Amino acid sequence: MAKAKVIIKDNIYNSEIHKPIDYTFEKVIQLKDNEWSTHIDAETLGKLWLDQKLVYYPDSQRGLKIQRNKEGELEEKAVFSAKNIKEIQESIVKNTYHPDQITLNLLSNGSDVTIYDNYELEVEGLLCVLDGQHRLKAIANILQANEIVGVESDKYKDLSSLVFPVKITNYNKNEAAQQFYQYTKGMRISKSLAESFNKKDAINRIVDDLNKSGALKDKIDKVKTSISASDSVHLTTFSTMVNAITDSYGQIDDEQMREDVLDFLLSFFEQLTKIFPELVNDKERQLSKKYALTCENFMFYGWIEISQLLYCNRFNDGQWKQQLAKISDIDFSRYHFDEESNTKGVNPIWIPILRHGDGRVYIVNSKSTRQVLRRIIREQFYKAQSK
Repeated sequence: MAKAKVIIKDNIYNSEIHKPIDYTFEKVIQLKDNEWSTHIDAETLGKLWLDQKLVYYPDSQRGLKIQRNKEGELEEKAVFSAKNIKEIQESIVKNTYHPDQITLNLLSNGSDVTIYDNYELEVEGLLCVLDGQHRLKAIANILQANEIVGVESDKYKDLSSLVFPVKITNYNKNEAAQQFYQYTKGMRISKSLAESFNKKDAINRIVDDLNKSGALKDKIDKVKTSISASDSVHLTTFSTMVNAITDSYGQIDDEQMREDVLDFLLSFFEQLTKIFPELVNDKERQLSKKYALTCENFMFYGWIEISQLLYCNRFNDGQWKQQLAKISDIDFSRYHFDEESNTKGVNPIWIPILRHGDGRVYIVNSKSTRQVLRRIIREQFYKAQSK
């Protein structure tokens, strides 16, 4: 199936558009290795954003979401709150905004930094917004409004006198993400998004790699903690995958085991999507969710549990793949039709994790039901081997 065209906005990094820039920061002081501080007026910051010299780099920021626009095309957007931007914008215009630190990261891959005795920091590379997207967008909106109303208008807002403290860092994308992960400790963001920035834990890195290649490529939502009915792109969430692997495999501290588990999961999901092709077919996946559990985000706790059962047989491709093929004999349907009473009810296999109400059957997702799911799917998997 041909991959849909995705429209890019919000200064989201695009290698064809965004190139390394030369820029000199003045009056800087060094905080530590690869970190400096300075002050920059809002007008200068806004122009840097409008000129796309400041880039939104998803791997070290709030991530991306994909939505369909009015024309039905997939549109890739930065994660932000329009409400927050509006509030900041109004506060700046009213002179009630208190400037707080904006953090910019010079992506260290192929970048160059020179600091001079006169407190100038000359940089060459990709300059990314690490913390301050909402403020920069609010400032940019005011600058654009200024161009419309004109300097003589009473609606004009001079931004040259509004000065922000700016922190400049020089880290690669993983180190920058770790810095942003520190910021998230005091932010109200989803667990999936916070986990996606944590590059220290081996399991987080496994999930990040699964989202970059193989059957689950771009299918793991790094922004939300649940998959909505209208989401035709994602299969599962980052936090679900981290929790599922942790629950089934335990803590992974050894680098060799991390590589082994990643390699096996890539093979496992390649096989699983061959058995259940609806997992990677957008239309069939939406239809499947109406009557079966196969494509549900919650079921990934079960899929990971099965993968762990087969992990020890990973050196024998033929054996574990034959065992996995038996999974198609398990009844994953939500409903059970009783011919004697001529009624439709909940599938008795999955009763402990399902509830029937309002004319539908829905999943109960909690710590205890995840444990029950792992037990049920193990039992059903072992039964399927004898069929």
